[in-house]
Formats: sequence, C-alpha cells, structure tokens
Amino acid sequence: MRCKNSLNRFVILCLVVSSITMSGYALTPQSLSDSLNAYAARYQRLDPIKVNNIRQKGRQVTIFANPALSGLVLDEQQLLYLRRHISMWVWGDSTGTVKIMTDDHEMGELIPSRLRPRRKADMFIIDHSAQPLIHNRSLPYSISCGLQDRHIALWASHGLYYKQNEQLWHWQRARLWTTVEDLYTSSYTMPFLVPMLENAGAIVIQPRERDTQTNEYIFPLDTIDTDHGFTYLSVPKSGEYGVYISFNSSSHNTRSAVYSVTHGGETTQYEVNQQMYAGKWVYIGKMTFTSDTALNYVHLHKAGNGLLSIGAVRLGGGMGSIEREGQTSGFPRWMEGARYWLEYNGLPDSIYSYTEGENDYLDDLGCRGRWVNHLKVPIDLCLALHSDAGVTNDSSKIGTLVIYSEKNNDKQKTFPSGGSRMVSRDMADLIQTQIVNDIRLTMDTSWSRRALKQASYSEARLPNVPTVLVEMLSHQNLADMQLGLDPKFKFIVSRAIYKGVLRFLHEQDETPFVVQPLPPHCVAIDHYGDDSLHLSWKGRQDSIEPTANPTFYVVYTREEGKDWDNGIVVADNSLSGIYSMKITRGTHYDFRVVAGNTGGVSLFSETASARILWHEAPTALIINGFMDVSAPETFNSDSLSGGIAPGSLAIPYGIDGSYIGAQCDYNRLHEWVNDDECGFGMCHADQAQQMTVGNTFNYPTLYANAMQEKGLSYISRSIDAPLPKLPFDLVVIIMGKHKSRSDYWSPATREWLTAHLRRGGRLLLSGSNIGSGLTSVTERQFAERTLHYKPFTANASATGIVRLSLPYSINTDNGLYTVVNTPNDSIIATESPDGIRPASDAMVVARYTDSQVCAGVAYKKQIIALPFMMESVTQFQSLLKKCLDYLIEK
Repeated sequence: MRCKNSLNRFVILCLVVSSITMSGYALTPQSLSDSLNAYAARYQRLDPIKVNNIRQKGRQVTIFANPALSGLVLDEQQLLYLRRHISMWVWGDSTGTVKIMTDDHEMGELIPSRLRPRRKADMFIIDHSAQPLIHNRSLPYSISCGLQDRHIALWASHGLYYKQNEQLWHWQRARLWTTVEDLYTSSYTMPFLVPMLENAGAIVIQPRERDTQTNEYIFPLDTIDTDHGFTYLSVPKSGEYGVYISFNSSSHNTRSAVYSVTHGGETTQYEVNQQMYAGKWVYIGKMTFTSDTALNYVHLHKAGNGLLSIGAVRLGGGMGSIEREGQTSGFPRWMEGARYWLEYNGLPDSIYSYTEGENDYLDDLGCRGRWVNHLKVPIDLCLALHSDAGVTNDSSKIGTLVIYSEKNNDKQKTFPSGGSRMVSRDMADLIQTQIVNDIRLTMDTSWSRRALKQASYSEARLPNVPTVLVEMLSHQNLADMQLGLDPKFKFIVSRAIYKGVLRFLHEQDETPFVVQPLPPHCVAIDHYGDDSLHLSWKGRQDSIEPTANPTFYVVYTREEGKDWDNGIVVADNSLSGIYSMKITRGTHYDFRVVAGNTGGVSLFSETASARILWHEAPTALIINGFMDVSAPETFNSDSLSGGIAPGSLAIPYGIDGSYIGAQCDYNRLHEWVNDDECGFGMCHADQAQQMTVGNTFNYPTLYANAMQEKGLSYISRSIDAPLPKLPFDLVVIIMGKHKSRSDYWSPATREWLTAHLRRGGRLLLSGSNIGSGLTSVTERQFAERTLHYKPFTANASATGIVRLSLPYSINTDNGLYTVVNTPNDSIIATESPDGIRPASDAMVVARYTDSQVCAGVAYKKQIIALPFMMESVTQFQSLLKKCLDYLIEK
C-alpha cells in the first residue's frame, strides 16, 4: 500500500507539473523530465534526469532518457505502476505499451535480483572458488554460513604517487578535514572491513601494502628441507608484524604447504596452496615477535602430495623502496599507491606500468584491475573503496554512490567465463542498500542514497570478476565528514559492506547466510580460590541484524612474555559467558573475547588483565571506564565559516593512519583551486607520515609492572560490568577521555565507590573529563562529598606540563610530567585536560605549569584524583609509582 500511495502521488505530481488532464494530450520531454526528477528525489539523489525523446507508434510509446535514470532502483511492481500511469497520460487508460530506455537498457532489465520474484538466468550466476589459497589450521572453530574459502580482492582508494611533471611524490587527492582520501579509506579497511571479511572466513588479497609496521625483515627459508627443519626469525625490535611468505612457481607445487609460525612462544599453523600466487608475497596474518629469537621461528612441511617450495618469510610492511627518477617516497610503504607495491611484489611491468613509466597516476588506477586478472587465484569479487562523491554549497550531505561497469576494455558485456557483467549491478545494489539502510537505522535517518551508477572507470571496468567501486561518502563535504570522521560511522559502513558481500554471494548460491556477531563487552575478571581466575563477559544483540546472535565465544589469552594464543571455544548459546582457568601465581595474564556463530566471529572485546601474587598480598581492582571512540568536535557557525574545532582530535579505534594534520582554512568562501590550494576545509600535512594512537582498549595491562613492584595482586574489569563484592585494598579507575553522555557515574558505581571508601579502601582516579563530564547536580555532589574534588574548568592547559608535589612519595625527579597533547604513534593524546579544585580538607598536589590551575587533588592518603588521562603522560610509569607510594602503606 505504501508503494501504491507513493506512485499515486507521483501521478498527481506529473499532472501538476504539466498542467494537463488524462485525456490523451501529448507527453512532452520536458514535462516528463520534471516529473521523473521529482519522483526520483523521494528515494535517491541522482544527477538530473533528462528525457531526450519520446516516440509514439500506435498504442506503444518509447521514452529515451539520459543515463541518470538508470541509477534509479525500482522493483517490478513500481515499474509496472510507472508504465501504467505514463500510458494513462498518453492515451487516457493504462493499457498502452510503455518502454523506458536509458543507458542502452529498457528499465525492466535494470531491476536488481533482490527485487525480482524469480531467480535470474544462469548467466547472472557466478561460480565460486574451491580450495583456498590460505587456511588457518589453528582456528578453534569452523564457519559454514559465512564467507568461508572465498577470495576477495580489495583496495582502499589511491595512495601516494610520483608526479612526473613536477618530479615529486604527491597525494592523489586534496588534503581536507584533517585527512586525505589516499589514507582516509584505509581507516575503514584496516581496522574494520578486512577483519570482518576475514573473520567470516574470506581470504582478502590487496594490491597495496596492508601492514603499517615500518620495520621490515626478510628471512630465506634455506635451512628447511622438504621434510623438516626450522628457520629462526631474529627480530631486533619487538613488536607486531604482518607476516608474508613466498615460494617459487611450479605446476608440481603442493596444495598443502604447512607453515608453523612460532611467534612470541605461541604457534599458529597456516596451510598454503602453493599452486596459487607463486613468486609473490602472500600475507598470512599479523603476529607479535619479541627480540628473544628462541621464541620466534618457522617450521615448514607438507601435508599432501606435490613439491614443497621453500621460499622466504617477510615480517613488516617497511618503508617505500621503489625509486622514481632517483627518489623514494620517504613514506611507509602502506601509504603508497598500488603501482609501487605491485612492482615491489614482483609483478610484470605490463601490469603496474601500462604507460611504460610515463604517468604513475594513470598506472596506479589501471594496475589494480590488471593485477586482479593476472592473479592465479580464483577471485570471487572485487571491491574498491573511495570517498570522492562530490560537494554541496550548503550543509546537506552527499551520501553514498556505488559504481559498476557493464563493459570491459573491449566493450564486451560478459566475463571470460561467459557470465554477464551486469551481475556487478546486483552486487552494487545489495551493498548500497545495506550501507544506506544501516546508516539510517543507526546514525542519520536522512542519509542520501545516490545513484547505482554505470560508468567506465578503470577500477570497475578492468577486472574480469564482479566488481563495484563504493563512494562511501564525500571527503570533500563538511556535512558528510562530520559523520565520516567518527569511528562508529566507519564501523557501521564497513559492517554494511561486509553484509552486502555476504548477501550477494549467498544469493548467488541460494544458500542461507548468518551475519557474524557484534563484539562482546562488560569483560571482567574475578579471583576465586587459590589459583584460578574467572573471566566473564556479555554478548550483544544486533538490533538491525536478526541472524547475528552469538552461539559460542572464543577466549584468547596472552601470558606474560608471550603473544596471544589461538583461543579456546566456550560453547554458550546466550548473551553472556564465563570461563575459568588455572593460573601460575606471579604471572601476568591478558584476556580478550570474540563472539561467534556459523557466520564467523566478531572483532575483539576490550582487554582484561590480572596477576595474583602470594595469598596475603593486597589486591587492586582496575576498572576501565574508557570505552569511547569519537569524531572531533565540529562547528557550523554561520554561512562564512565552519569545520573542525581547533585543538579537537578524534579518538580513533586502535591505531589509525588517516590523520595528517589540523584544519587550516575555515573560510567557506575559499574555493578549490588545485589539490595544494583546496580552499575551505584544507588541512596541514605535518602528521602524514605517522600513525595516531587512539583507544587501544588495553589500558589495564599498562599498570602491571608498577602493581607488581608494589606487591599488589590485581584484576581488571569494564566499568559496564556488574561490580564485584568488596573489599579491595585499592581501586584504580581509568576514565581516559570519556565524556558524559548521560551519567558520568552510574548510580550503582556511585554506591559501590562510596562503600569502598567507607571501608578505608584507596582510590586512584584519572581522566581528562572527570570534572567537565559531571553534568548533573547529583554527580557534582558525589564528586565533592565522596571523592573530595570539585569541577573547575575545562581546557585547563595548553602545554600539558604538570608539576606534581605529592607528599610521602619518593622524589626521584623534578616532579614535572608531560601530558601529550598532539597526535603521535606511541601514546594517546589528551588535547584538553580538565582543571579541578579540592573539596573540604583535600589538598592540591599538582598544577599545570602554564595556567597554574589545579591538576591533581589528594585526600588523606586515601584518594588521588587527576583531571587528565594518566596514560597520556610520557612518564606514566614514574607517575603511577609515585601515586602508589602515596596510597599504599610501605
């Protein structure tokens, strides 16, 4: 009924615009153009539709419209009503034959598969791959309704390239709103989309470097024979590294080469089909390696027939090494365009340099599709992510555009397999529909759906597999980027793309699918008995995806000095779970959890940490209240200015590489001239070569060393988890950069903390908004009466330098501490810490040196409250030890 009413309104609109009656008057191109544009605007944001010609012959009328109309998505019933009403317009009844032509198609041919009551012909169905390139044999679970064994080629927009006419390395797009498209789209693929696809079982292959680790080490596996042997991996600098393997090409290679990689004392096995992608670096996973060589090695053997090729192992992404006219980029390799990664990776120059070195810009765009076709891997589909969807002169949003191509370079409309290239339109429709619907349901009800656009872009045209180019939003447009800089938006869009791919492939096979769950939360550790810990958590229901309920969980453990293990499955078909394990006293443990079902597993939960010392050791509870990620603050003050508030930073998810510098042009009247003088929204690029630390969700583990030195056992838990029974000797609350959205302190937390302090328990509280985040009278009274401090001011310091004067603490330095307030690759920045004041008989124990505003309050060796994020302090361990000296009796 809703659809029918919409079309009735369309008919009325047609009549009003053309000022005619249904009595057979001639239909004009202009009147129909106006009507179609008005109708389409209700559903999608299209380029102007223009009717070029109308041909009438007897009882048949054929309408010829420009390609803009082909971007409109209609189902069969909607199209039938449209034909009938045009017939009534022309002949006064609905029985005439109406054909609507656009972009060389009759509109009926453009109805997506999901809107057809009948399955499309076989030429619209693609075959999928059989044996995968890579299989993680150490996974403790299996996937049956996800993307298991599918091969997906994926890339994030552009990348740094060499500009021949200026003889310099340059971004391919303009610097706007603190980022550049070349890096911005990677803030979707790296933390969200690629892990989601891989967690569903897919093998994702990319034509750009995917590891942000700037160190790089290569180890020939020449000590390994065809049956057994080890190669040790000597890593000078401990850290997390992407792991690549290579092997030589031979038709006799085994399909089952097993690489047992021992990383930080844990071993993970990968089975690799050496008949695919030979002679190239094949990414198998990301692992942590320590400087202790005895804990890092590779064992290679085969589990089937064929020749085992030895090859090499490579750790880390490294720095760009391809020279252009004697110059390397000087940037991390992952920031460079695909053209340079493909050259480094040993592809023929006919793939990465189609212009024979004359134009790297064109080569970078064209090499991606040629790379897909060159791969000896059965690619199922191809995704290109961009953010170049246009700009508006007002505060409206551009929205999401998706592009496909129905012809290849030779104007053929079929793939080499014989299938129709229009299957890409079906995939484009599913992905665009999912993105727009999910954004509207979660963040912005007015988010625009733009055209389903057929265009001959090389990235969409060249691959010989179903391919779509997703313009997720416009990085040029402030209204879009007010959402687009928010990690929550990036998560939603990435999850929507993953779900669109999942639906497309299962629609092709006519098989049921299941969406992987959302990450667990409320992770908490309890200590019961002498030598056991109990880990608990809660699952999440996905309000917009009914299949995404968890049916099991996987607990991952990292023991002190080692890397994460391969996980243990906890079968629990509910929205909560618990896991118990025996521990070794005196050993530090970290835990994290994923939720799983037959469609795959979620992203990781936050990290919880624990160490249990001797029986009588005092115990600390670490409460993690920092669960935020956020966009920077923005403003639209008037018609002349707007943008990202000076000094405001986003809180990225994990570690992010898309921030390049602060906005420097706030004048709306400044127009784009070129990419180096891009006008309103332009930003600096002084941060472009480094990563930016955001919320890593692992802050409790930072407290381990100081706690142990002080002789404290400790356990941690999320602030959202049910609070444990008292007593504890010390409670540490990490509020980080959390900002109050409703209650800064929940009523249950206030009651629990009050009881803890009345028992004589100690409290160390820190967070950059512990004053300004208190929005209610009740919370302010709680802070003053129970925590013994008062809110004073936000933005209390520009330098972030704090002078500490805690009594009873061991003075080993001059008492100066630096709260980092600029983005960097090693520590989260606190750009605007609070100032507070002591209440009752509390005392000032720290001040910001520039403003002299109070930066710390202490109360009777029982409470310390610091109005900045302690974890942002460069001398964090020293500061923490001094606070513990004050709070804990020697």
